[in-house]
Amino acid sequence: MKVAEVMDLTALKGLDEAELKTVVRSYERFEDHLLSYEGDNQKQAFELLRVVLDDEEKHALLECLLGDNGWYCSNNGRHANMLKVISYALGQTSNRFSFRKYNQDAIEVLLRTIPKDEQLLLMSSYIKQKLVTYYTLVNNSITELELFRGLDEYPFNEYYSSCNLESWSLKFNKARHFAYPEGVVIRKTIPIIDVFVYRDSIFQPENALNLDSFGYISTEEEYIIENQGSLLELREGITFVKYQDHF
Repeated sequence: MKVAEVMDLTALKGLDEAELKTVVRSYERFEDHLLSYEGDNQKQAFELLRVVLDDEEKHALLECLLGDNGWYCSNNGRHANMLKVISYALGQTSNRFSFRKYNQDAIEVLLRTIPKDEQLLLMSSYIKQKLVTYYTLVNNSITELELFRGLDEYPFNEYYSSCNLESWSLKFNKARHFAYPEGVVIRKTIPIIDVFVYRDSIFQPENALNLDSFGYISTEEEYIIENQGSLLELREGITFVKYQDHF
């Protein structure tokens, strides 16, 4: 039984149905499955993604997330950078790809040179993953999350300027480890429309539990967050905490 008549596209920040139909593979089939989706956990999200992603989309998404050059192994690897490029190309994030100029320059080159067919494949995969994430959070009655991000240096003054895709954690103590030895932990309330993927929505291979990268996702309780150039005002004790070894 369908739970809605029209897909909720709130999470896609301006993309409309007409645009999606030109990008998303087997759009009507995907729409039918998503409208009837009532899942609220990892198993149900995986089952939906297994059905709505075709084989090429599955491979592309796994490479970008869990592959050797993917997000959870190397967030400046080529496939991780592809996620940053695609999120920007879809209008979901800004084009500030990295704090470091050499990474920023490399990703800008990738943006200009990515083959069209690869771009379209990843756009379709990205949108399907993003909407399954959004619906899974909605089905858990979640509208926003308090998340934490650890930084091992303090490269800002009164404001923190986000990069287009970033890793944040649900747990302060997890983020704290990334702030060692003289960094900070920043805290932000993030609406679920800015969550690309998290532990309970990520597409995974059948042998996911045997992958080091998947174990990292579970233990770090990581969320990949989209940013469109927002600034976070830093107020000590409220939006950031300096690293202290006795925490």
